[in-house]
Amino acid sequence: MAHLGAYALAYSKYGLTCPAYATVPVRNMGRLCMLDVVRSLRSREDFTLFNEQDVRDAFENITPLRFSQPTALAGKHSEIVVTAHAAGHTIGGTVWTIRKGAEQVLYAMDYNHVKEAHLGKTQLLPGKQGQVAKSMTRPMLLITDAYNAQYNLPTRAKRVVSFLESIESVTQRGGNVLIPVDSTARVLELAYVLEQRWAEKRHHRMSHPLFLLGR
Repeated sequence: MAHLGAYALAYSKYGLTCPAYATVPVRNMGRLCMLDVVRSLRSREDFTLFNEQDVRDAFENITPLRFSQPTALAGKHSEIVVTAHAAGHTIGGTVWTIRKGAEQVLYAMDYNHVKEAHLGKTQLLPGKQGQVAKSMTRPMLLITDAYNAQYNLPTRAKRVVSFLESIESVTQRGGNVLIPVDSTARVLELAYVLEQRWAEKRHHRMSHPLFLLGR
Protein backbone atom coordinates (compact mmCIF):
# COMPACT_ATOMS: atom_id res chain seq x y z
CA MET A 1 0.00 0.00 0.00
CA ALA A 2 2.82 2.42 0.83
CA HIS A 3 4.25 2.01 -2.66
CA LEU A 4 1.40 1.34 -5.09
CA GLY A 5 -1.72 2.31 -3.14
CA ALA A 6 -2.36 5.43 -5.25
CA TYR A 7 -1.37 3.94 -8.60
CA ALA A 8 -4.87 2.97 -9.72
CA LEU A 9 -6.18 6.41 -8.74
CA ALA A 10 -3.40 8.21 -10.62
CA TYR A 11 -3.92 6.01 -13.68
CA SER A 12 -7.70 6.27 -13.83
CA LYS A 13 -8.31 9.85 -12.66
CA TYR A 14 -5.10 11.86 -13.17
CA GLY A 15 -4.02 10.61 -16.58
CA LEU A 16 -0.90 8.76 -15.48
CA THR A 17 -0.86 6.49 -18.53
CA CYS A 18 2.88 6.51 -19.17
CA PRO A 19 4.65 3.12 -19.37
CA ALA A 20 5.01 1.47 -15.96
CA TYR A 21 7.39 -1.29 -14.93
CA ALA A 22 7.36 -3.78 -12.06
CA THR A 23 8.42 -7.34 -11.34
CA VAL A 24 5.95 -10.10 -12.12
CA PRO A 25 5.02 -10.72 -8.44
CA VAL A 26 4.44 -7.00 -7.79
CA ARG A 27 2.22 -6.73 -10.87
CA ASN A 28 0.15 -9.81 -9.99
CA MET A 29 0.07 -9.60 -6.19
CA GLY A 30 -0.23 -5.82 -6.21
CA ARG A 31 -3.38 -6.14 -8.28
CA LEU A 32 -4.81 -8.69 -5.84
CA CYS A 33 -3.92 -6.46 -2.90
CA MET A 34 -5.58 -3.39 -4.40
CA LEU A 35 -8.70 -5.33 -5.43
CA ASP A 36 -8.95 -6.53 -1.83
CA VAL A 37 -8.53 -2.96 -0.56
CA VAL A 38 -11.25 -1.59 -2.87
CA ARG A 39 -13.72 -4.32 -1.92
CA SER A 40 -13.02 -3.85 1.78
CA LEU A 41 -13.44 -0.07 1.60
CA ARG A 42 -16.68 -0.34 -0.42
CA SER A 43 -18.10 -2.79 2.11
CA ARG A 44 -17.80 -0.26 4.94
CA GLU A 45 -18.15 3.17 3.29
CA ASP A 46 -19.15 5.01 0.13
CA PHE A 47 -15.76 4.64 -1.52
CA THR A 48 -15.73 6.26 -4.98
CA LEU A 49 -12.12 7.31 -5.63
CA PHE A 50 -11.61 4.37 -7.97
CA ASN A 51 -13.16 0.96 -8.56
CA GLU A 52 -12.14 -2.60 -9.33
CA GLN A 53 -12.02 -2.04 -13.08
CA ASP A 54 -9.71 0.93 -12.56
CA VAL A 55 -7.37 -1.38 -10.64
CA ARG A 56 -7.43 -4.02 -13.38
CA ASP A 57 -6.79 -1.45 -16.13
CA ALA A 58 -3.94 0.18 -14.21
CA PHE A 59 -2.11 -3.06 -13.53
CA GLU A 60 -2.67 -4.27 -17.07
CA ASN A 61 -0.65 -1.22 -18.11
CA ILE A 62 2.40 -2.47 -16.19
CA THR A 63 5.20 -4.12 -18.15
CA PRO A 64 6.35 -7.12 -16.07
CA LEU A 65 10.10 -7.64 -15.59
CA ARG A 66 12.30 -10.31 -14.08
CA PHE A 67 15.09 -9.62 -11.65
CA SER A 68 18.40 -8.69 -13.30
CA GLN A 69 16.67 -8.10 -16.65
CA PRO A 70 17.96 -4.81 -18.18
CA THR A 71 15.07 -3.08 -19.96
CA ALA A 72 15.24 0.01 -22.16
CA LEU A 73 12.41 2.45 -21.63
CA ALA A 74 9.93 2.95 -24.44
CA GLY A 75 9.86 5.72 -27.04
CA LYS A 76 12.19 8.70 -26.91
CA HIS A 77 13.65 7.56 -23.58
CA SER A 78 15.13 4.35 -25.03
CA GLU A 79 18.64 5.38 -23.94
CA ILE A 80 17.57 4.88 -20.32
CA VAL A 81 17.87 1.30 -19.06
CA VAL A 82 16.25 0.09 -15.83
CA THR A 83 17.06 -3.14 -14.00
CA ALA A 84 15.22 -4.68 -11.05
CA HIS A 85 17.09 -6.32 -8.17
CA ALA A 86 15.62 -8.13 -5.16
CA ALA A 87 14.98 -5.82 -2.20
CA GLY A 88 14.16 -8.64 0.25
CA HIS A 89 11.19 -6.66 1.61
CA THR A 90 8.35 -8.47 -0.14
CA ILE A 91 8.07 -11.06 -2.90
CA GLY A 92 9.02 -9.14 -6.02
CA GLY A 93 10.04 -6.07 -4.00
CA THR A 94 12.64 -4.18 -5.96
CA VAL A 95 15.79 -2.10 -5.77
CA TRP A 96 16.29 -0.36 -9.12
CA THR A 97 19.32 0.65 -11.11
CA ILE A 98 18.61 3.36 -13.68
CA ARG A 99 21.33 3.87 -16.27
CA LYS A 100 21.95 6.20 -19.18
CA GLY A 101 25.34 5.86 -20.78
CA ALA A 102 28.00 6.06 -18.05
CA GLU A 103 25.63 7.67 -15.54
CA GLN A 104 23.77 5.45 -13.09
CA VAL A 105 21.27 5.95 -10.28
CA LEU A 106 20.56 3.37 -7.57
CA TYR A 107 17.01 3.68 -6.21
CA ALA A 108 16.78 1.64 -3.01
CA MET A 109 13.67 2.02 -0.83
CA ASP A 110 12.39 -0.49 1.75
CA TYR A 111 15.03 -3.17 1.51
CA ASN A 112 15.70 -5.92 4.02
CA HIS A 113 19.20 -7.04 5.03
CA VAL A 114 17.93 -10.15 6.86
CA LYS A 115 16.88 -13.44 5.30
CA GLU A 116 13.35 -14.47 6.30
CA ALA A 117 11.43 -17.72 6.17
CA HIS A 118 10.01 -17.12 2.69
CA LEU A 119 12.43 -14.47 1.36
CA GLY A 120 16.13 -14.01 0.77
CA LYS A 121 17.83 -10.79 1.81
CA THR A 122 18.40 -7.82 -0.44
CA GLN A 123 20.88 -8.05 -3.30
CA LEU A 124 22.48 -4.89 -1.93
CA LEU A 125 24.57 -7.07 0.40
CA PRO A 126 27.00 -9.83 -0.57
CA GLY A 127 26.64 -13.25 0.99
CA LYS A 128 25.51 -16.80 0.44
CA GLN A 129 22.54 -15.62 -1.59
CA GLY A 130 24.90 -14.16 -4.21
CA GLN A 131 27.22 -11.23 -4.69
CA VAL A 132 26.10 -7.68 -5.24
CA ALA A 133 25.50 -7.05 -8.92
CA LYS A 134 28.34 -5.05 -10.46
CA SER A 135 25.80 -2.54 -11.71
CA MET A 136 24.96 -1.64 -8.09
CA THR A 137 28.43 -1.10 -6.66
CA ARG A 138 29.39 2.42 -7.80
CA PRO A 139 26.28 4.52 -8.59
CA MET A 140 26.58 8.19 -9.44
CA LEU A 141 23.60 8.82 -7.15
CA LEU A 142 21.96 6.77 -4.39
CA ILE A 143 18.32 7.45 -3.52
CA THR A 144 17.27 5.72 -0.31
CA ASP A 145 15.36 6.24 2.94
CA ALA A 146 16.20 6.25 6.63
CA TYR A 147 12.82 5.50 8.19
CA ASN A 148 14.24 2.68 10.34
CA ALA A 149 17.75 4.04 10.85
CA GLN A 150 17.30 4.42 14.61
CA TYR A 151 15.17 1.32 15.11
CA ASN A 152 17.01 -1.63 16.66
CA LEU A 153 15.17 -4.64 15.29
CA PRO A 154 15.44 -7.80 17.42
CA THR A 155 16.71 -10.90 15.68
CA ARG A 156 14.20 -12.85 13.63
CA ALA A 157 14.40 -15.75 16.10
CA LYS A 158 13.48 -13.48 19.02
CA ARG A 159 10.62 -11.92 17.07
CA VAL A 160 9.20 -15.33 16.17
CA VAL A 161 9.40 -16.55 19.78
CA SER A 162 7.71 -13.38 21.08
CA PHE A 163 5.00 -13.65 18.41
CA LEU A 164 4.21 -17.29 19.15
CA GLU A 165 4.36 -16.90 22.93
CA SER A 166 1.89 -14.01 22.75
CA ILE A 167 -0.55 -16.17 20.78
CA GLU A 168 -0.19 -19.22 22.98
CA SER A 169 -0.55 -17.27 26.23
CA VAL A 170 -4.04 -16.29 25.07
CA THR A 171 -5.14 -19.56 23.45
CA GLN A 172 -4.06 -21.61 26.46
CA ARG A 173 -6.59 -19.65 28.50
CA GLY A 174 -9.31 -20.42 25.99
CA GLY A 175 -9.12 -17.12 24.15
CA ASN A 176 -8.94 -16.24 20.46
CA VAL A 177 -6.30 -14.18 18.65
CA LEU A 178 -6.98 -11.99 15.61
CA ILE A 179 -3.93 -10.90 13.59
CA PRO A 180 -4.72 -8.08 11.11
CA VAL A 181 -2.24 -8.19 8.23
CA ASP A 182 -2.05 -7.20 4.56
CA SER A 183 -3.41 -9.71 2.10
CA THR A 184 -0.38 -10.36 -0.12
CA ALA A 185 2.88 -9.58 1.72
CA ARG A 186 3.43 -10.12 5.46
CA VAL A 187 0.62 -12.66 5.57
CA LEU A 188 2.94 -15.10 3.77
CA GLU A 189 5.65 -14.89 6.43
CA LEU A 190 3.15 -15.23 9.29
CA ALA A 191 1.40 -18.17 7.64
CA TYR A 192 4.75 -19.94 7.23
CA VAL A 193 5.73 -19.35 10.86
CA LEU A 194 2.37 -20.58 12.16
CA GLU A 195 2.36 -23.62 9.88
CA GLN A 196 5.79 -24.64 11.15
CA ARG A 197 4.69 -24.22 14.76
CA TRP A 198 1.60 -26.34 14.32
CA ALA A 199 3.63 -29.03 12.52
CA GLU A 200 6.14 -29.48 15.33
CA LYS A 201 5.68 -32.79 17.09
CA ARG A 202 5.51 -31.36 20.58
CA HIS A 203 2.61 -29.16 19.57
CA HIS A 204 0.44 -31.87 18.02
CA ARG A 205 -1.95 -31.61 20.96
CA MET A 206 -2.86 -28.02 20.17
CA SER A 207 -6.63 -27.94 20.15
CA HIS A 208 -7.10 -24.48 18.67
CA PRO A 209 -7.41 -24.33 14.88
CA LEU A 210 -6.06 -21.72 12.46
CA PHE A 211 -8.29 -19.72 10.12
CA LEU A 212 -7.40 -17.35 7.32
CA LEU A 213 -10.15 -14.75 6.92
CA GLY A 214 -10.22 -12.81 3.67
CA ARG A 215 -11.82 -12.41 0.29
